[in-house]
Amino acid sequence: MGVVYDGVMDLIVLDTETTGVEAKKDSIIEIAAAKVSDGKIVAKFQTLVKPHTPLNVTVSVLTGIKPEELIGAPDIKEAGQELLNFAGDLPIVGHNISFDLDFLKSHGIDLPGQSLDTLDLSITLLPKLPFHSMQFMSAFYQFRDQPSHRAMSDVLATTELVNLLVHFAKNIPLPLLQKIRRLV
Repeated sequence: MGVVYDGVMDLIVLDTETTGVEAKKDSIIEIAAAKVSDGKIVAKFQTLVKPHTPLNVTVSVLTGIKPEELIGAPDIKEAGQELLNFAGDLPIVGHNISFDLDFLKSHGIDLPGQSLDTLDLSITLLPKLPFHSMQFMSAFYQFRDQPSHRAMSDVLATTELVNLLVHFAKNIPLPLLQKIRRLV
C-alpha cells in the first residue's frame, strides 16, 4: 500500500519525543499522530508520557517539556494502547520513521501498519536538494507548520511534506514511479 491520493487513502503521520537516542535505554516523553485522509488531517492524537528515565535539561530545553508536566502523564503502556487504538492497521508515515518505530517497539508497542519514511522518499524524489532534514524542508518549501521538537508540530510539518512529496510523485512517469516504489 502506498501513499497515493488518487482515491481516498488513509494513513497515520507519527512523531515521538524522547529522553535520548537509545531506544532500549531512553524513554518516550511525547507521542503525536494525525490520521490523514486524501491529504487532509481528519483526527489527531497527542499525549505526554511518563518516562522511566529522568528528563535531562538538554531535552527539556530542546522540547520545552518540563519534568513536572510528565508526573501525571500516562505510562508508556497506557499511551501505547491509545496509539494502537488510534492508528489501527493504517500505514505509518514519518520523517526518519525507523527512529520512532524502534522506540515504540522497544517499549512493547508494535504498530501493524506498513511504514513509509519521508526522509528516504524526499532523498529519492528530490535528490538535488542539499539537505533533507525536516527543518530544512519546512523552511525551503515554506510550510505553514514548522517543526519545533514537539511531536504534534513535527507531525503537522511532516503531513505537509507528505502532501508535497505526493505532488512530486504524481508528475513521475508510472514505470519510474514503480521502480522507485520497489526501492523505497
